[in-house]
Amino acid sequence: MRRLANSILIVSGLNILKSNPLHSNYSNLTSLKFFHNFQKNSSIMKTNILVYTPQKDTQPQPNIINHLKSIIGNNYDVIHVDSKTLSDEPWQDTICCLVVPNGDFNLYDELKDKVNEKIKDYVFGGGKYLGFGSGAAYATKDLENHKDQNNLDFFLGVHKKIELSAGSSTIAELTPLLTNQNNESSTLSQQIQLFTDKTFGCFEDVENFLNIKTLARYKNPSQSAIIQCEIGGGKAILCGIDLYSSLASEQRDQLMRLLLSIFEIKLSQSDFTVPKLSSTFHLSSLRPTLTNLWVRDINSLMDSDGIINVDDISFRLITNSQKYSSHNLEEPSTDNDNVIKINVYNEPPSASATHLFNFKKFFEHLHNDRNVLIGYDYNSDFGSTLLYGEVLKSTQTLLANDFKFTQLLPTGFVCVATQQIQGRGRGRNSWISPSGCLQFSIMLKHSLKINPGSIVFIQYLLSLAVVEAVRAKQGYEDIPLRLKWPNDIYAEIPLEGSTKSDLVKIGGVLVNSNFVKDEFFIVAGCGVNLNNPEPTTSINQLITNYNKSAHSSKQLPFFSQEQLLSLILVKFEKFYKEFYQNSHGYDPFLDIYFKRWLHSDQVVVLETHNNQKAKILGITTDFGFLKAMIIDTNEIVVLQPDGNSFDMMKGLISRKA
Repeated sequence: MRRLANSILIVSGLNILKSNPLHSNYSNLTSLKFFHNFQKNSSIMKTNILVYTPQKDTQPQPNIINHLKSIIGNNYDVIHVDSKTLSDEPWQDTICCLVVPNGDFNLYDELKDKVNEKIKDYVFGGGKYLGFGSGAAYATKDLENHKDQNNLDFFLGVHKKIELSAGSSTIAELTPLLTNQNNESSTLSQQIQLFTDKTFGCFEDVENFLNIKTLARYKNPSQSAIIQCEIGGGKAILCGIDLYSSLASEQRDQLMRLLLSIFEIKLSQSDFTVPKLSSTFHLSSLRPTLTNLWVRDINSLMDSDGIINVDDISFRLITNSQKYSSHNLEEPSTDNDNVIKINVYNEPPSASATHLFNFKKFFEHLHNDRNVLIGYDYNSDFGSTLLYGEVLKSTQTLLANDFKFTQLLPTGFVCVATQQIQGRGRGRNSWISPSGCLQFSIMLKHSLKINPGSIVFIQYLLSLAVVEAVRAKQGYEDIPLRLKWPNDIYAEIPLEGSTKSDLVKIGGVLVNSNFVKDEFFIVAGCGVNLNNPEPTTSINQLITNYNKSAHSSKQLPFFSQEQLLSLILVKFEKFYKEFYQNSHGYDPFLDIYFKRWLHSDQVVVLETHNNQKAKILGITTDFGFLKAMIIDTNEIVVLQPDGNSFDMMKGLISRKA
């Protein structure tokens, strides 16, 4: 049986000196015990690579994020995070590597105290840290110009900056120190040419430490360019050069692949390119009158040139779109033409115009599912008007970032993308979504006629709708989807030859809102892996597993994107209207919600209450806060997500910074 460790040792700066093999620098030695209830038969897969960018940087690191994605493909999600996310959110158990790229060293002041301890905790407990340039320097104790800096101290030797002359501008001795995933010698040249107008970091005194080894040197053999540090059960690779300003692209690719291989990160065996944004979106409705109403309302944003500006995107409506060929419709946008066309259809467009999403099939499913699950089609809104783009930055950003646009959208308006290149998560998290995901955002107008605090339940209703949409079809009741509080969707994957299972994230929900007068304008986003078996699993893979099991009496067909989207929207609308119109709030949903969630009677450690143990009782029905009972005193405590970080999979609740 695989399970998470029940204790973690937090050790700062563990380097073992060769001059005294028994010496080690153990500081801040701490033991934290965690208690697992629902995890006794489960383990958690590590599916994310985090790339750190300081909060003061206005843009993520597009070069390294796109480059990493091109190397690993869909095997992992590459997610941009800032120091607030690292401080407040529970990230350690779901990532396989933390990458800290080169940047302004002074901006790394954000990584201190609590964040530093979390990173050290993560690496010592078996995690992986990859630092380039200043990201490598930050993990070093003895810095030339930053001796009082609160650093990670993975390397206790000396780090210096050097400038290479044209005659010494190579890194040597890369092989056989570096090997690929098959343990074969690297095909990378033993000498890599560097751009000599750059400043590089070098590590000295490496030979004095047993747990540090040199992976690459400059021509001066005493100056290490890349080192590997063994820190407790984990590893840190510190690279004194910035791969993105100092190396040619081919050598950069080869070196990055080798460094990731040391961490046993699964690499893509085929070329992966970040998709280009679509230059054309498509809009249609279940009924032509709905399309005409949307066009009438949105025209109020049109300027004298017929352009509609939404946040940083410009649109032009094309109402006679049938005359355009599908080839012309999907040409990627260029620098000379940054106005995106929205082709508006009174009737669903042909499959050739949107070959990855079939409007006609979606509206057919929507009509039929409403009749089956609700009993009627009239007076239903969710999904009746739909905007589709093959490749978007983010459906959530498109609908939520410009309130002038948001407030003109009708309730139930849906935006769908086949791929997102800046998918939105909690905080400033963003990532490139793999193909095969169902990702959409929906607009709701929520009146204050009910308690304003009740909008927190929107995320619970949508998460529950995803799980119940799959189970709504006859024969699919045993597909193992679960809910992780507050807004994640998980799947249980049986381990081969065992009764145990892995718990893997398969989807999630994000809600943004604005408040004007007596009304909330809510954009609820959802992403769920439908077809792609990487990086964790997919709904259709779960169906495959079920069809192969002894429990299956017949072969269940797979879901299409159009079918699953329709079922989710119909379930969500049914839940939402029942919630909105009755006087009992979330009470009618508690039984089914607790049946699907992972946390019944889970025992956790409350860092917020002097590390006391508490048992999860449920959620409050007024504002959806977590309710727990301290075991020693029977005191009932209520915890809200705004002020606390909930690592429910690890059994720890801590206070946000």
